[in-house]
Amino acid sequence: MLSVRSYWMLTLTGLLLWSGCLGDLPRDNPLDPQSDRYKPQGRLEGVVTRQYPPYPPLAEVTVHLLPASNASEGGRLAYTDPNGRFVFDELPPGDYHLLAQTAGYRALQDTLTVTVTAGQTQTVIVRMNALPRFTDYAAVTIHISRWWPATDLYRLEVEATVTDPDDVRDVVRVWLEIPALNFADTLEALQPTGRFFKTLLQQELPGGSLHNLLGYELYLGAFDRTGDTVYTPAFQLVRVIDDVPVALDPRGLAAVDTTQPVLRWEPITLPFSFSYRIDLVRREADLDIPVLTLSGLSALLDSIRVPQPLASGVYYWTISVVDTFGNRSRSKEAGFQVP
Repeated sequence: MLSVRSYWMLTLTGLLLWSGCLGDLPRDNPLDPQSDRYKPQGRLEGVVTRQYPPYPPLAEVTVHLLPASNASEGGRLAYTDPNGRFVFDELPPGDYHLLAQTAGYRALQDTLTVTVTAGQTQTVIVRMNALPRFTDYAAVTIHISRWWPATDLYRLEVEATVTDPDDVRDVVRVWLEIPALNFADTLEALQPTGRFFKTLLQQELPGGSLHNLLGYELYLGAFDRTGDTVYTPAFQLVRVIDDVPVALDPRGLAAVDTTQPVLRWEPITLPFSFSYRIDLVRREADLDIPVLTLSGLSALLDSIRVPQPLASGVYYWTISVVDTFGNRSRSKEAGFQVP
């Protein structure tokens, strides 16, 4: 009976003889370093976040990886998961350009080069800057008839609401631009943060006339702290309303016999849709204190009763016509007294 030691010696001898008869085993696994088909490979993983702390991750970002030596090869694509992560497996060693793109953010293009090493995992962090966004904007023409000075006042009012996913305070400047007239002017920041406004008198405009802007393309631009700039689509001023409504009664600082007087104006006919707007202010120690504004009044009206009791004092009111785009023309002031 063979001992255990003798058994294993005979088995080992048999295996050696058997392997010698078979020759070298084939090595066709591309992951086997001894194989003729072996291709050294590395791995790249990363995360895409916003530009500023606490660096929230960005999902569904398109990440494009291109060989630095031959970008025409087309490269590979990946998409970030809900945690902003992406992975490229089985990459040949070498240098690569990393491109990242998603709507509303500045695309990262050819600014990040990574080196992939065989048998290792390279890790990268990509910060993407959110672009400013115009959520609302308008430019309207204003025509104001005055007692003094006798010339009418024409002006352009521009307003915009801008946000930024990074932080609305990231927006540095908002401006109006008329490229064909080589004109640009910065809007003023208002509160709450993100609102911008500018009033431009017609003498401050190209050609010194509000009418001169009709037909030209206008843009609003905004840029943030990183210098990334966005523009609104081109828009145009629709019209300047030259016809002026007339406030009839009460006027001339006449005393009224009620705390809720009826305001009457001269009906006006215009070749476009419009509504009326009434502004009522109280004059007190050379200060104009707004009392109420009634807007969207039917073009068929020619009078309306003040909807709230007025305290004793001196008041001025105006009647305006406003088209569907917000352009308006305002009457001269009419004054009255409430005893």
